[in-house]
Amino acid sequence: MMTPQEISGYMPLVAGTSLTLLGWVMIRRTLHKELPIFFKYICFSAFSALLLFILCGRPYPRLYEWSYWSVSFVGSALSFLVMYEVFVRLLRPYAAVIDLAKMLFKWAGAFLLLVALMGALAANGSQPDRIGAAVTMIDRSLMLMQCGLLMLLIIFEKRLKISWRSYAASITLGVGVTAAVSLLTSVMATSESSYNQTLFLAYQVITVGFFAYWGIMLQRPEPQRKNVLDSPSRLIFQRWNEVLSSTPLAAHGAQLAMAEVDSFIPGVEKTVERIMARKMTIN
Repeated sequence: MMTPQEISGYMPLVAGTSLTLLGWVMIRRTLHKELPIFFKYICFSAFSALLLFILCGRPYPRLYEWSYWSVSFVGSALSFLVMYEVFVRLLRPYAAVIDLAKMLFKWAGAFLLLVALMGALAANGSQPDRIGAAVTMIDRSLMLMQCGLLMLLIIFEKRLKISWRSYAASITLGVGVTAAVSLLTSVMATSESSYNQTLFLAYQVITVGFFAYWGIMLQRPEPQRKNVLDSPSRLIFQRWNEVLSSTPLAAHGAQLAMAEVDSFIPGVEKTVERIMARKMTIN
């Protein structure tokens, strides 16, 4: 009978194969055009899993170490872009809120780079150790963001009329749960070091399970989404969208600037006041 360590050694091969099949499903359903960033993330994850499986156990430990941290950094960047893609898809009816979200995501990306730089400077040891500390800090920050995105979906799922069978919700569920499991196993492994290999294997099995779940969900047609803008209930996102749409904002790419007559902070304050005033009027 194989030990957990031996099984864990073959999991990258299983994950790479599962991701390859998932990519084939997306191509067959032409979803690689509808979800381009997620498709690139799947392809890169499949490549990196197979690459690390080939390099694992080879007499080149430095090559494996550098390859691991390199693919981890690129994978983190792609996972951040995947969050952006599914967030925009979830808020598709709210164009003005999406414009604001683009600016917030841009600031979040800059913050993650700053966190990585601080982690690298604060870490002790050789250069690979510093890079490893920076990538680990980015990964954990992204995992917290993914958990937050899942919580946002759980809270507003009914109000936004989002089906759990939709592609964006399925992707969010997968990345959110795997991120929560990864953070949980990291904490448990710190207190119970004797179960490190078993916990890591459990995380790998759950991750591969969600790859299969994505494959099943992406093979099905996406359910028709109800238009909440026609609903009598007034959502906070709807109020934000209406007020932001009437606010003198100028969007240039991913940046969002207030009109020249007002500075950014007073403009935001006025926007919030208008939203609260509209909410009081509706209630």
